[in-house]
Amino acid sequence: MARVLVVGAGDIGGQLAIKLAKLGHDVWAMRRSDVQLGKDVKVFQGDVSDPETLLSIPSDIEIVVYTVASSEFSQAGYHKYYYRGIRHVLHALKAQGQKPEHIFFTSSTSVYHQMDASWVDEVSPTEPTSFAGKELLLAEGALSD
Repeated sequence: MARVLVVGAGDIGGQLAIKLAKLGHDVWAMRRSDVQLGKDVKVFQGDVSDPETLLSIPSDIEIVVYTVASSEFSQAGYHKYYYRGIRHVLHALKAQGQKPEHIFFTSSTSVYHQMDASWVDEVSPTEPTSFAGKELLLAEGALSD
């Protein structure tokens, strides 16, 4: 089984961490609070907007799942938690010499320009019109740098 780091273990990430642990994975969950997620998930406190708190990322991570939510619905908040946040996590992993096999980033369909319920898939053009879509697309781009 894999050693998984769930960054942003709130509503979605917390449930994912619990399910992955039940499947036998070695799961570490980072969240802003120190609220535990059951006996099988190792929780540590951290905030992607504060690189110092990322020093406690465990070693030998194979899979990262980034399910962070911005604490504020603003361009500045989205930039802080999505673009800068993922960059901070990637930098912390690199500084530790870690190269996870997979990194999953939860994004949004707001990175696409279609807002009329038309079909969207992986070949649809990414032309966001909202600040949220623009910041999420910027964060997605940080993963390919």
